[in-house]
Amino acid sequence: MRYLFSPKSLPVIVGLLGLFVVIVLGTLACLLFALQLPAESEIISTAAATATHPSVSLPTASVPTTTPGPPVAQKVVFAAQEPIKGFSDCDVFGFKGIVMAGNGDRLQGVQIVVWDDQAGLLALTITNAEGNYLIEIEDELAQRRLWVQVYQDDLPVSRPAFVETQLDCQNGFQVYQIDWRMIGDQ
Repeated sequence: MRYLFSPKSLPVIVGLLGLFVVIVLGTLACLLFALQLPAESEIISTAAATATHPSVSLPTASVPTTTPGPPVAQKVVFAAQEPIKGFSDCDVFGFKGIVMAGNGDRLQGVQIVVWDDQAGLLALTITNAEGNYLIEIEDELAQRRLWVQVYQDDLPVSRPAFVETQLDCQNGFQVYQIDWRMIGDQ
């Protein structure tokens, strides 16, 4: 009987095939593990958000988006009031404003969330007893694409308001005032 390979080379061939299978499976395992890990910036943002507001639960991305930015609201309860005002500030950048009911009463405990086009969730806060909120981003001044959104029960309830911060702190805007008002008969 004639063999394609000699019986003496069979252990070498089996060993090489086994090594190939181990390399392929190891590579797949590494790829799957890497896909399951959140980005480092998400870990830092989440840790910073919970350290700043330990009693505030982080919003969940209820509806994935195909573009960078915040999730889409399934039900719009709040609208950003126009115009959104920008201010120059060479020390900080961030957001401030008030949240009101439809009748103008200020609302306490409403969650405001800031999204970055690169990092995702960047910051969050809740309104105080007078309905005011203030979010100061503690990163270096930079040109950034940001969205601000109102949340209730960890779900977005407003369309996101889009702004861009600029590096020129003498003429550009680093702080934005965005006031929110409840719409309809909510």
